[in-house]
Amino acid sequence: MSTYQFKIKIPEGRPEYLEKIIQEWKTIVREERNGISSVLQEQIADLWKLEEAAPKIYLVPFNWDSIFIYAPIQNQEILKFIRTFIANKFPDIAVQEKRFNEFDLKAYAIFDKEAEFNKETEFTYSEEVLVAIKKMGDCIEKYFFDFNIPGDNREDMHEFNWDESYTSWKGHIEYRTEKKIFPYHHYFITVNRMYSFVESEFYYVEFEDLDNFSVFFAFRLRNTPLTKINSFLDYHFKQNSKDFLTFLDSNLVEYVFLYNEKVIKIVEKWFLKKEKLKSIPVEIQNQFVEANSNLRELVDKQITTNKWEDLVEAFEINERYYPIGITLNQQQTRKFFSFLYKETNRTKIPFLSEKDTKKLLRYGLSFSENPNGTYYFLSLDKKNKPIQIIYYCFSELNGKTFSKYEKESIAKFLKFNFENFKDIPLHKIKNSMRSDRRPKKMYFEISRYLPF
Repeated sequence: MSTYQFKIKIPEGRPEYLEKIIQEWKTIVREERNGISSVLQEQIADLWKLEEAAPKIYLVPFNWDSIFIYAPIQNQEILKFIRTFIANKFPDIAVQEKRFNEFDLKAYAIFDKEAEFNKETEFTYSEEVLVAIKKMGDCIEKYFFDFNIPGDNREDMHEFNWDESYTSWKGHIEYRTEKKIFPYHHYFITVNRMYSFVESEFYYVEFEDLDNFSVFFAFRLRNTPLTKINSFLDYHFKQNSKDFLTFLDSNLVEYVFLYNEKVIKIVEKWFLKKEKLKSIPVEIQNQFVEANSNLRELVDKQITTNKWEDLVEAFEINERYYPIGITLNQQQTRKFFSFLYKETNRTKIPFLSEKDTKKLLRYGLSFSENPNGTYYFLSLDKKNKPIQIIYYCFSELNGKTFSKYEKESIAKFLKFNFENFKDIPLHKIKNSMRSDRRPKKMYFEISRYLPF
């Protein structure tokens, strides 16, 4: 079963029949929260061959220029019926249709999911997270006002003392905010109206509304199981193409305080694959997407040797290894590392042989959390080739990464691959990579090995 959204764009010059419908609906919505969907449900039941099995309507929010109808669709017969029903109800008005996926951003589900983690006082938030949650709450509140729901004279609300409830609610919010726990209850009250955050509300945040999309996306990603993150990102990448990569890059920076280290690693590994995919011919990209789970299948499709080599080096990274997210492509990465065997710093031998440098990059620029015991020895000495040269060169490489978090990954690359670094604490390697500390006895320019 899928959820469909049917959007009816109300024309500026409303036809008389449409004006009458809108006025009737405004009266109904003041009296009963789910009145519009109930009215349409009755009309559908009258037309359906078996009343109790009639197609359902979830919700019908509307404002001054749009009507949205949300319906669960089990099969093509029901889809065809709903389309015909809407076309007859709103003749000569274009209807936009959208089928929702499990990875679409459903505002209430995201909001409620976050609330589940903070039902007890011991779960606390930082100030940054509280601001982000308030942004979600404000967005949802605006949705209620925009779509005229609910009304203020429902029978089950008459028993409320509105002034007392409003004061109590404000105190509740202040208390929870002060204690840094989830600052919203399941309802809020303004003047004499009560608004509830409920799962049945079908409010989806669209990519075009980039500011709101960004905060809901961040909380959705934060609460997505690790095993589903790649599918979640693939879906939104397919929906929004290359714009999504730019968006994701900025989202990781803007809402980094919401993500734990495991989420960031998975996202950046996914990001790196997509970035490298952009430089591969389109026909190869398509084949890669189809055979993503097994790249060896591409051999059977008669890919040329050179293209296959590119694909293997770009994507076939042993699962034990974590790619380091840099903006350099394969050729540029190789050029950077060539300084190890091309430069001698006025000595007789290079830092590393060309053969060993190629072995070093056998899995691309990546590192393993469990070093396999193979270490390369860099030709260094305190007088002519101090270790600070390597710190400086790799700090320059760090300037070409997708995010500041890659600095630790580069430090791990040095520690887990070179004899000269394996006994140095990771934090010391990381702190020693400083681009503002060019060694005085460095007689070549590393900038020659990096793109502008």
